[in-house]
Amino acid sequence: MLAPSWLCTQKLPCLVKLAIQHCPNLLNLSCLPPSLGVLELVNVGLRSLPILWDEGSTDKCISGQQCNKGMMSSLSMLSIRRCPKLETLAQLSPHHLPAVKSICIEHCTKLVSLPVESFGDFVFLEFLDIIDCPNLPRPEKMVLPSSIKRLTLDSCGYLGKSLPGCLQYLSDLMYLNICCCPHIESLTGQVFHHLRALKCLYISECPKLRSLSGLEALTSLQELTILKCPHLAESESFSDTEEQQKDMLLLQLTIDNTALLQLPSLRNLFSSSLNHSLNLAIWESCEFVMFVGEDEEWPQILKTLRVLSFESCANLKSLPSWLCSLTSLEKLRICNCPHIILPQKANLPTSLKDLCFDD
Repeated sequence: MLAPSWLCTQKLPCLVKLAIQHCPNLLNLSCLPPSLGVLELVNVGLRSLPILWDEGSTDKCISGQQCNKGMMSSLSMLSIRRCPKLETLAQLSPHHLPAVKSICIEHCTKLVSLPVESFGDFVFLEFLDIIDCPNLPRPEKMVLPSSIKRLTLDSCGYLGKSLPGCLQYLSDLMYLNICCCPHIESLTGQVFHHLRALKCLYISECPKLRSLSGLEALTSLQELTILKCPHLAESESFSDTEEQQKDMLLLQLTIDNTALLQLPSLRNLFSSSLNHSLNLAIWESCEFVMFVGEDEEWPQILKTLRVLSFESCANLKSLPSWLCSLTSLEKLRICNCPHIILPQKANLPTSLKDLCFDD
């Protein structure tokens, strides 16, 4: 099935947004008007992304329609999701989409070609999400523009091997999500040194990741999530240095293994002089015993803790006895922890203002 004949430059010269959803038999698109700012393709039958805008010639588009000479795309947002037949996005280049600010490619399981080598020339690109494209090969080099503010790489095949090199010089990056990247082994201080604007760092399901050295360089970091990275807790050091960082802004820490709190870099985040309202969430932990170590040290490590949450911790049976010593703790939340024994009043800190139990 081809796109309708009226979907073209001449018929819709003022079109700003086009969304095509659940048309699995749609095999091609016609030339689109240069006024188009947003293009969403969801569950369509495209095998490749055609040239949707003229390159300054009078050649005909694939649909057979004539494109006006000199027509240039003003597209700022491109979203391609759940296109099971899509194999190549070779036409996704700065030459064809010079003004694009947001690119989302999601759940395209047959995609094997993505020209990330040229992404550095997307000079206006701010948001890039590549999710569940497991057959992407490793590129010779993945280059990203310094304009990037949000980057998500999740289940993107061998593209994850471009980490951490592609993260360097992303001075405007504010949100970084790295998930299901089985090839990444370390994120070094050399990379973090350039990410001074980073506010949210989410790392999940990276089984070979052993080092996050240099977290102290992330002076703007507000939210840190580390889940299902088992070798991190086994590493001897989480940092190249144990020097305490005095100007961290961390507000929320989410982990699934309390052993991570023993590592120098995370200890430094807690002991930062600005951390007077830190929230700690233990999420889906499999630990039978949490906070292993001397009881005397934990109140000192967690002295700035304001909110403590345990969620979906299947093996958690009791709260630590030293909990009453957390004099800054104001909120305690326990959710979906089926074996937990409720604490006695004497084991709760007197500073507690909000107590929540939820099955």
